[in-house]
Amino acid sequence: MRGRTPLVFRRVFSEPLLLFAAFGAILLATTALVGLTMYATSVADGGVRQTLERASIGTAGAVIKSPVRGDSFARTDQAVRAQAAETYAGLPTSVTMSAQSDSYAMPGQERRQRPELLRFGVYQGLRRCQQRSMTVCSRSRRAWE
Repeated sequence: MRGRTPLVFRRVFSEPLLLFAAFGAILLATTALVGLTMYATSVADGGVRQTLERASIGTAGAVIKSPVRGDSFARTDQAVRAQAAETYAGLPTSVTMSAQSDSYAMPGQERRQRPELLRFGVYQGLRRCQQRSMTVCSRSRRAWE
């Protein structure tokens, strides 16, 4: 048994051109499949980028609302920015922040039956967001909403 070659190998080695043709067909099919997969991926990626560039901020943006206290603000802000960077990976992102406090009675009116109320608010990054949305819409040749 030691010196005998199995029948399959003897048949394969008797027709080397047939063996090369089979391996060539396998290589050609594999190359075609890999090439088509890479092409489909690049076309889809380009389409997503183009769509997001031309979309208005209201369409392509995400609004996240959450009650935040002073001691948890930094942690929440960091989590939102990290999630936005992960969600829109490879795309330019900007995060704007707005916050409003609870309402407070105006100083000196605490004992009135209907005091005037005061609410504090902060808006950060709105100018950058406005410039970004105008730039996006000017590229798409549509009126800015």
